[in-house]
Formats: sequence, C-alpha cells, structure tokens
Amino acid sequence: MLRTFVSVALLSFQLNAAPLLLSGDLNKDLSLTNLAINKKFEGTNEYLSVAQYQLSYADGYHSKPFRDVFDRNRFIKKFEEYINPKVKKWDAAGLINDVTTKYDEVVVYGLDNLIPMPPLLNRQGGIWYQLKRYELEMAQILGRVSVVSGYHVNDGDSVYFKILVNEENATTISYLMSERDSNSNLSYYITSISCIESLIERDVFAKEHPVISTANNSAAQSPFIWTSGGKEPHKCRLSESE
Repeated sequence: MLRTFVSVALLSFQLNAAPLLLSGDLNKDLSLTNLAINKKFEGTNEYLSVAQYQLSYADGYHSKPFRDVFDRNRFIKKFEEYINPKVKKWDAAGLINDVTTKYDEVVVYGLDNLIPMPPLLNRQGGIWYQLKRYELEMAQILGRVSVVSGYHVNDGDSVYFKILVNEENATTISYLMSERDSNSNLSYYITSISCIESLIERDVFAKEHPVISTANNSAAQSPFIWTSGGKEPHKCRLSESE
C-alpha cells in the first residue's frame, strides 16, 4: 500500500496525456465532440454514463453555486424511463468534476456530463460533493490523478462510482454508492474495481493497464492509503440482490 496522489486530463484517447483506463468496448463509442460516454442498452431498462479525466496540482477549486443553464426538460426526458419513480427529486450532477476551475460551463453543464442523483448525495455535505473536493485535494498533494467517473441504472436502481489512479505510485482507490445511501463517511464507500464491474455486469476498465491489472480485486485501506494489489479479494458492500 502506498500513500497516494493526483492530476487531470479529460475523457478518452483523444487526449494524448490521458492514460487509457477505459475498456476497448467503451472507447469504441468515443467521439471528438463528447466528453462523456452515454450508452443505452436496447431492449433493456439500462443506461450507462462514464467519463475519464485527469486533475493536477494546477487545477484549482471554485465555490460558485451550480448554475441551472442546461435544458432541464431535455435532461429529465433523457433519464425518465430509467430512474426510480419513487424518488421524487433528482439533481443534475456532473460526471466530470464541476467544482474545479479546469472546465468551463460548456463542459460541466452539457447534457453528456449530467446524470440524475438524489440531492442527499450531490449537494454540499453529500458524498459525491465530498469526492469532488477530495479529488482536487489529492491533486494538490500528489501532483496528478486520473479519474474514471460513472453512473449506471438498471431496472430503476441507480449506482455511482469513481476510480482514481496514480500512475507514478501504481496505486488506485475506488468508491461505489447507490441512490439509497446516506452515510457521509468517505471510507464507508471504498470498494474494488472488480466489485463495480460485477455490479454493472460489464468491464469498464482496460485490464491491460498495469495498475488495474494488479489491483483489480483489492480495496484501499483508507482515503489516504490506496492499494497496489493484495492477496485477499475485497468483499463487496453492494450486490445485485441488494
């Protein structure tokens, strides 16, 4: 285990500085105009959105309030057939970090980057909000971090995940949460890459990546002690039956 890192670039192999973290199946769907992958699965009630980016020590934090500059009707229509109808209020949350000065409004408020999320997770104090601050904090401390940020909904059950990778120290940390979660402790959501892929029943990450190939089944000890691999597989908190 190594104490870890951070830096940033954005989704895909279209940026030469960005390491190839996403699986080949997802990379095939990338275009030069989209910053996030959005996939519908025909014949199912399933939707997947994934973004890959990098943060660095030079990327600052801003505390501007979220601006409702996107088309909310189009946003709701995009997801209304997938999300849990029992949840009465959904925020438009960003896959790509939207509290950094690195990206402008065209990126963070574009429909490709917005996903539905309960306010308890998304707003100040919520775990997704904490993770955005955490990414930037680690970038300031360690210099660079690569991030894969994702959303998956199937039969009305929404889950959210973030995977941070430090190339220099060959370490990683993963976080996974569901729409029903309310715990505000970051450590509670630490998981393994294999748990995320098992839950969404797809390979999201390129197994040929040297960090992911060795640390796929292990989990970090804490938000500041990441994993470089381990003998004991991580026990998943969330499962298909939950």
